[in-house]
Amino acid sequence: MEQCWSQYKMLETELQRLRVSRELGTANTCPQEQGEARRDLWMIDDVFAGLSSNRTRFQAAIESDPQP
Repeated sequence: MEQCWSQYKMLETELQRLRVSRELGTANTCPQEQGEARRDLWMIDDVFAGLSSNRTRFQAAIESDPQP
């Protein structure tokens, strides 16, 4: 379970890095690239919404698991 939680947090961290990168991509690029970056940001936000809605339940499941 701890390994799963570690991977979960790593996924959130990588998504955050990707989001920051795409936000920078919307600033100084051509309109087509800006549109692609905005679309990517919407998808990333959707993934974050899914992760955050399950985060509390996942934490509770880890905490309720008896440690050896």
